[in-house]
Amino acid sequence: MASDEKMVTDSGPGSGSDHQPGSSHHSKKTTRTVSRRACLSCREKKIKCDGVHVCRNCQQLKLECVFVKSHRGGRRNPSKSTNGPQAPSSASSSASSSMAVGSSQTNPNLIPKLQLPYQSMQVDYRPPPYPMMGQPTPPSAHEDENNANNSHAPYHLPPLSITTNPPPHPPTTGGPSGHVNAPPPPGIGPGPSHGPGPSPSGSIPPQSGNGGYGYLTATSQIIMDMNDRIADLQARVAWLTKTYNADSGSGGAGPGPNPPLMWDSSEQELAQLDLPPFDTLSAFIEVYYSSFHVNYPFLFPKQAFFRYIRLRVDTSLVHAMCSVACRYLTPGQVPMESFMYDPRYWIANSKKYLDYADASTHAKVLVVIGLGLYEEGLYLDARQYFTDARRIIHLQRLDKLHDRNSLNPSYDRKVEVEAMEASTASQLLHRESLIRTIWICWGTQVMLCALLYRHSEVPYFESNLSLPVANQVYTNQLEGWLKKPMYWSDFETALLSGDTNSPSFYDVNFFIASVQLLATIIRQKPTAVSSIQASTRQSLDARLRNLESYVPPVTSTYDDRSVVFSRIVLYFSAFTMHSSIVRPALVFSAILSRNIEGEPDTKPLSYEEQSVDVVFENLRSSKSSELTKAYAQCVWAAHGLKSVLYPGVDLSEMKVLVSYWKTLPNAIAYLAQFSISLLANELLLKHYAARKDNVPVSTADLDNELNEYMEYINFASSANPKFSSCGASCRWLLERTYLRISQLPNA
Repeated sequence: MASDEKMVTDSGPGSGSDHQPGSSHHSKKTTRTVSRRACLSCREKKIKCDGVHVCRNCQQLKLECVFVKSHRGGRRNPSKSTNGPQAPSSASSSASSSMAVGSSQTNPNLIPKLQLPYQSMQVDYRPPPYPMMGQPTPPSAHEDENNANNSHAPYHLPPLSITTNPPPHPPTTGGPSGHVNAPPPPGIGPGPSHGPGPSPSGSIPPQSGNGGYGYLTATSQIIMDMNDRIADLQARVAWLTKTYNADSGSGGAGPGPNPPLMWDSSEQELAQLDLPPFDTLSAFIEVYYSSFHVNYPFLFPKQAFFRYIRLRVDTSLVHAMCSVACRYLTPGQVPMESFMYDPRYWIANSKKYLDYADASTHAKVLVVIGLGLYEEGLYLDARQYFTDARRIIHLQRLDKLHDRNSLNPSYDRKVEVEAMEASTASQLLHRESLIRTIWICWGTQVMLCALLYRHSEVPYFESNLSLPVANQVYTNQLEGWLKKPMYWSDFETALLSGDTNSPSFYDVNFFIASVQLLATIIRQKPTAVSSIQASTRQSLDARLRNLESYVPPVTSTYDDRSVVFSRIVLYFSAFTMHSSIVRPALVFSAILSRNIEGEPDTKPLSYEEQSVDVVFENLRSSKSSELTKAYAQCVWAAHGLKSVLYPGVDLSEMKVLVSYWKTLPNAIAYLAQFSISLLANELLLKHYAARKDNVPVSTADLDNELNEYMEYINFASSANPKFSSCGASCRWLLERTYLRISQLPNA
């Protein structure tokens, strides 16, 4: 426009008062035009403009003087967006055309590098482990370097979609490595995923130079890879189905070879958590469930373990399981490094990742490690872990989560049953696993107090805590359970009334009742110099006999370990209750002193100091029958223990007992020593009485029983190293017994 006045559109007051009616042909829209007497530079600086084409201010400051037509006056573009002087525009059409021309120029110096959304997705992204994941691959380091040197290089978009249907993008684990994992089969995983959903496009993006699909990848190759992936998934499903069927029928220890467990975590993720490869880890888990879980079933059943285990949260627990399983592996059984046979390696790793565990998992980790040490005979070390586990349980109030008084102060069983009916299968399994953890922690602590003579450390009996369900029900993942919790009062009522049809009469409850009796006896502090009061001992004897009469008998099918353990604890209770009377009567009692792990070749001092004459006279001249009854009670326990240790299997079939002996608790070695010592003493006294009274003696049955004892004690020593010291002590004891019998004088 040649005139000094610029025509702009004013949409409100205060924009000026001058107007030129002759500009309506520029627009069909009716506007009120006024004369602007200020250029853009003067407007920005808020100074008075003289209104001419090149105003005085712009001329002095050597600025471009521009007048534009605008509804609200207009603003100058930022100076950094222009690379040179711009020609002044005199009309709206010229201004618009100059902007259009500026935006369509092909000079690369004027084009800023576009930041596409596709580029922003590449931050901290790593390529997926499988080629069919539907995710873009970041440029390689070489490409990044070229792009950095040539910032104006055109960006290459991904190719068009290939007409195939790749599998949807699986959920991510949220782990630190950022891997995109395979579709989750039952296994060690993070639980419910909160990761992104399927990829928005079905295209197969280009991969980096490390491999994968490129722009010209043949469709046939893609289909072949997809078929391989489908075959892999079918193999996983077939194996998991076979494992579930085997576990449902065999209590979690299915026969046959152990195929590798296929979890939804890469081996790189396992290595970052100090876990071995899949093959090695699967062997550890299989050994744990076949050799250890059968005795202490408090972790998830094996088929549920793969479904609910969380890799990062439960990493410490997996290491603790390996610390137990490595004790049952023989060198060469699994190809792995030699240090993996050392439980201390796994225990150190378990402590390393303990911060990831929640409260209940923390307690389970401590109980698993403590049980491994307890089985190895390291009672003092095991005691510390169980003490810590008990502290965690009380601190986090885990024992109050399923306490009937805490859940329901007025205790309406109907309310509790309705709450359990509303719970999911996962919640009920977690509930049962925690309850079993608390009870096993308590029971093992009681056994340790008896073995270590720590009568003041006997833990409190949680009578209001819900009792576990039957082992078979738990192995079947609570399938068929009526969801009716049982408590100690229910079992006591059924036991006192003799109601064997009561639903509370099952294996685990008898084990808890046996341990509760042992805890009561230990609190009485029976020692070699102090005994339990006669009235108290009589009531405890009655309780022991009552429990023993209802516990199912031990048969050759000894897979029900709760029955075996219940009887072992009852016999242990008999020995403990009468120890103050029976132990002084044992000629070889020194071998059963506190230090039961001492050298068996060391001759006990009491062997020479305490004569058979003194023992025999004490028994025969005792005015009360207390000593005789106590001795008979312990002999009953010794005979019963033999039936538990060797349940009706022919001597020629001893090889079938290998797995059985491997899983027996180490505390049974103490009972075996006490039993053999007791029976050897009985044999010696019978020979002494026969020679003193000049009567014939018949000890064939006792000799045979002792020989049977020693046969399977020797077998156990060869099958499991933890019984080696027990076997050596018993052999030494019998040798000294028969030597002493040969030296007895005739009447």
